[in-house]
Amino acid sequence: MSLFKFIITLWVTFNGPLEKYHEAHTVAVLAKNLKIPETKNPISRDRSRRKAIPILLDSSLRSPKPMATIPVNPKPFLNNLTGKTVIVKLKWGMEYKGFLASVDSYMNLQLGNTEEYIDGQLTGNLGEILIRCNNVLYVRGVPEDEELGDAEQD
Repeated sequence: MSLFKFIITLWVTFNGPLEKYHEAHTVAVLAKNLKIPETKNPISRDRSRRKAIPILLDSSLRSPKPMATIPVNPKPFLNNLTGKTVIVKLKWGMEYKGFLASVDSYMNLQLGNTEEYIDGQLTGNLGEILIRCNNVLYVRGVPEDEELGDAEQD
């Protein structure tokens, strides 16, 4: 296999088919400028014993990695959490753990039996609170086993 075909194969493996001329041209230029020393080790020529070698491509040539999480529509997500214990983290670093009583169309949150945590330390019980939507960094549900563990500690 020629070096050019090898580079094209790598490109297609990492980035999908070459659809644009400038992508093919970029790969062709890279293939011309790339110098790979010939190996004289007979084992490396044996395909059955060859190991995969990770090849690092320039970051401009790689496609972005897919996100680790699956995007979820926020309104159904929040409606499903209504009536459950949630943790809300604000942009300013504070976290609030409480019972999600309701959510409105602006995604303002009403929490009951709320506890405030700053830097992971419980700072107090606040009771019922309203959190304005523009302050929220994220909302996550608390697993049921974690809820039960907290209830046993109280």
